[in-house]
Amino acid sequence: MTYIILRDTFGRGLETISNIGLEIIEEHELDDYICDATEIILEEVGYEILSEYEADGANPIGEEIVICEIVGELKGKSVDTYILDVLKGKEEKQNKEEYELYLKLKEKFEELKND
Repeated sequence: MTYIILRDTFGRGLETISNIGLEIIEEHELDDYICDATEIILEEVGYEILSEYEADGANPIGEEIVICEIVGELKGKSVDTYILDVLKGKEEKQNKEEYELYLKLKEKFEELKND
């Protein structure tokens, strides 16, 4: 499995962690990256060790670090197939809506023409 690590900013959404960015992390590397991310966050907010950070009542580091799994399959389909199905479905829906509008307008103008 592969992952990316992000930081929850509690109000500004998720953001990348400097020096890590959007690196793809293999499962066997995850623990090292968690430690690196924690060190980077602590340094950015002016702390040297986690216990000082937690003693000041800051957000728990476990809530600040977000680990996202990169999936290859979604709802029983490969991610590529799922994305294509979503896009084709949207296009088909839009075409259907446009065709229905066309039929309504055609009927309306034919009625006006016959009056």
